[in-house]
Amino acid sequence: MMVTMNKKAFLIFFLMLFSLILTAQDKNGIWYEADASMKLIKKLKAELAGSIRTDENGSHLYSYWVQGGLRYKINDYFYAGAYYRLIERIEDNDDSNLYARHRFFIDLKGEIPVSRFTFSARYRFQRQTRIYIEEPEDEMPGYTNRLKLKLDYNIPSVPLKPFIAAEAFSQTFESNDIFVEKTRLSGGITYDISKKHAVSLEYIYQKSRVSKPAEFNIFALNYSIKL
Repeated sequence: MMVTMNKKAFLIFFLMLFSLILTAQDKNGIWYEADASMKLIKKLKAELAGSIRTDENGSHLYSYWVQGGLRYKINDYFYAGAYYRLIERIEDNDDSNLYARHRFFIDLKGEIPVSRFTFSARYRFQRQTRIYIEEPEDEMPGYTNRLKLKLDYNIPSVPLKPFIAAEAFSQTFESNDIFVEKTRLSGGITYDISKKHAVSLEYIYQKSRVSKPAEFNIFALNYSIKL
């Protein structure tokens, strides 16, 4: 009985927190996400994910994407994966059409458990091309490095896992005198419904030096399933 009350209290608290964040800011968005994973053979999984992304306090769709790939477990602490993502998004504030972007990326991830904490680091190298061309350089693929650090905590006797994370984006081959072009700071909580199903709530503060808006508040809802 006490465990059930604790779970409800945590979920209500975070829902109220995210509602206050959204109503207190002007530049907000809501991301709806889902992902699934399925074991193919020993140490190898197939993964599928998708997202719908909105801005203007969740009232305006500006992008959606789907992706698929494979993840290989090197050992108990390291993973590697290769993925393709198809992105449809508004370009140059043209609400009448969504334009495709094609993204290929590889992930290298390490995890270190310490008591009830788990520290993880993920490096992502991505290549992206677009079909919406405004400038000659838009025809060239863009290469980006992404480094994400995350800390999870497993609450005793409760299927809730709060977390904090930070991510930095930088160009690989182009030089514009800006080492870190975009950052994301986030915090949230994951609720394990069962061994195969989980949902998470997350607040993300995004700051960019190369795109608009320069600052963006995001409320992310995610559902995960293991097949």
